Amino acid sequence: MKDSFAEINVVPLVDIMLVLLVIVLMTANFMIQASIEISLPTSTSEKSIPEEAIALEINAVGLIFYKNMSIDLHELAQLFHGISRDQPVLISADKDLHLQPFITVLDEIKRLGFTHINVHTEK
Repeated sequence: MKDSFAEINVVPLVDIMLVLLVIVLMTANFMIQASIEISLPTSTSEKSIPEEAIALEINAVGLIFYKNMSIDLHELAQLFHGISRDQPVLISADKDLHLQPFITVLDEIKRLGFTHINVHTEK
């Protein structure tokens, strides 16, 4: 007769490993989202940023990011299509960015009908 304690039960081990895998995958997703490098310009004035603002980021080479996804101007118009025009927009542009990409994004946001536009700076 076989001893019942001679074998290792691997079911609890597999359960623990699956939970650890889910935790690692969730953590890796959050780490990827914070990977956009933007060095903000400085300003002496201070203004509070509305929490409900739509956040756009433009890096030093002119790439536009919305919710940490790279988009172009056409996609920007599609994403903003169903959003209320009274919603504030916050633009975070790198201080080393040439002026034309910033002005192009600003013109597109104004063309879409948004009027509450803020520029994110550091103090």
